[in-house]
Amino acid sequence: EAEDYRPDYFTPEYMTEDAPDWLLSENERWKGNRRIRFCEEGWQRTILGDDDGRSVYNSIEPSPLYRLIEAGFDGVYLDRVDVYSEVEDQCPDAARQMVAFVARLAAHARKKNPNFIVILQNAEELLARKEMVNVIDAVAKEDLFYGADHTERANAPAMVNETLKNLKLARDAGRPVFVLDYLKDPAKRAADKAKIEAQGFIPYFGPRPLDVLWFAHASH
Repeated sequence: EAEDYRPDYFTPEYMTEDAPDWLLSENERWKGNRRIRFCEEGWQRTILGDDDGRSVYNSIEPSPLYRLIEAGFDGVYLDRVDVYSEVEDQCPDAARQMVAFVARLAAHARKKNPNFIVILQNAEELLARKEMVNVIDAVAKEDLFYGADHTERANAPAMVNETLKNLKLARDAGRPVFVLDYLKDPAKRAADKAKIEAQGFIPYFGPRPLDVLWFAHASH
């Protein structure tokens, strides 16, 4: 997805007749976030830039990816990779194409910084594809044991087991697995923490908007 308030790759003209082919509908749950036909070369070049990491719109400026590197960031945390499942009619073989895009992004970044870190958020079913496991440095999963319906209710066992099966592919390959569950109840957090750590994963708890940090010693 792309935010329509980011001027480095989004212009007001995109909302009119000059919209690029890769721009799709707004995400109803996140105002200002637009779904993207990520498999389009135009979009991928918008993010990655040319072979030297220069912006495709202004050759004296770095691409959004290289701007992060030049600003001193060590890596990227890739949210909404799971959007591939929502645009399968726009991107044939979307799962394979998403894995290829993440691999391309990682390779492009590591030309500039060989130690550049790529963390996948959700879309854990893509870990069944070995290329995804090989290219990422870690994976993060939201709502593993609780909250798939955005409440504090426990998730269905079948859902949890399927998710664990995929996350273990990353864990067993030596990739850290972070789990973010949105729980306010202290007793649930304590029980959840024990379950997460029993899998060899790293837990974190926070409010769903993630607008503040919670610390282990804090009470909420």
